[in-house]
Amino acid sequence: MTEPSPVLLVAVIAGDLEERAVHIAAEEGAPKPSLHEGFGIGFPEHMRFFGVTYQGLESVCIWKTDPARGERIARRLNLELDLLQPYNGLAFTLDVSDDTDALLDMASARPQAPASPGHAPPPPAAGLPLSLLAVMFPDTERDRAVEIVRRGGGAGLTLMDARNAATDHHPRILSLHYEGARTLLLAILETSHGERLRTTLDTELGLAAHGRGLGLVLPLRGVAGLKPEQIERLLEDGDR
Repeated sequence: MTEPSPVLLVAVIAGDLEERAVHIAAEEGAPKPSLHEGFGIGFPEHMRFFGVTYQGLESVCIWKTDPARGERIARRLNLELDLLQPYNGLAFTLDVSDDTDALLDMASARPQAPASPGHAPPPPAAGLPLSLLAVMFPDTERDRAVEIVRRGGGAGLTLMDARNAATDHHPRILSLHYEGARTLLLAILETSHGERLRTTLDTELGLAAHGRGLGLVLPLRGVAGLKPEQIERLLEDGDR
């Protein structure tokens, strides 16, 4: 019997919920997660979910597991961490692909392995036109990137440190010889909205230039922590 393809389960949650999230996943038999500190920013003019702004420390927990286990963990996180409450966070799953491997590379800054250039993106999740926008850029561009997302209608985002050192074998996802502090920006958006913002960030931050960065739009397989009306508003924002 063929084993199902794995998924990436990502929980972006309030920092004080991390220990409980890790415990829940361990009870379900998931491997140890990759843990990262993040800083969340909400934009009051676009944050129609709660009507107030938000800034605070977050924890980003990432597991690679099988689809059924990933869905069980996401459901438990939603219920036991009460993710529907404002600012507790959300959890989502992504089909594993070369692009999600690139996301892990950016998040953990582990050494890159050579690989053939180019790959097909994963297929969109049926019935869920939401995606994760993940963009890496030099730390010096943080303020500009945040302003671009705010100006482009994003409700909020998470910033993480992503340090990437130069190597001699041309890293798979960047092919650069740049060493320095980098930031990884994450945001959940309607898919076409995410594509537009990726293009804008690429253009205004010059991501395609040698050593600048990389942008990905990864279709979501599932999401927990968003109410139906919140998803509808994300879709409405994508149509603007």
